[in-house]
This record gives sequence, structure tokens and C-alpha cells, in this order.
Amino acid sequence: MSISRKKIVMILIMLFLLLASIFGTAYIDRVGEYKRAVKETTIEEVNISDIPDGVYI
Repeated sequence: MSISRKKIVMILIMLFLLLASIFGTAYIDRVGEYKRAVKETTIEEVNISDIPDGVYI
């Protein structure tokens, strides 16, 4: 019993698509986590009156 070349190619394509969807889902999840982390990061404005007088070079 021999598997035809056409079936082997189809199985390989399906396996590739399955792996691509798994890695794609993981990538999208990581990008979502990164975007949430960036959104939660806040930078406070500097109050000029709190900075001591002097010359800064």
C-alpha cells in the first residue's frame, strides 16, 4: 500500500498551515500583551518648579 505523491503533498501543506496558525496565534497574543503593557505605562510630566536652579550642560 503506497501513499500517492499528491496525498503526501496535501498532508504536508495541511501540517504547515496548522503550524502556521499555532505560531500566528501565539504571535498575536504576545503583541496584545505588549500593547497592553505599553498602554499601562505612564510617564509623568516634569514639574519645572521642582528642578533646582543651576547651569546644566
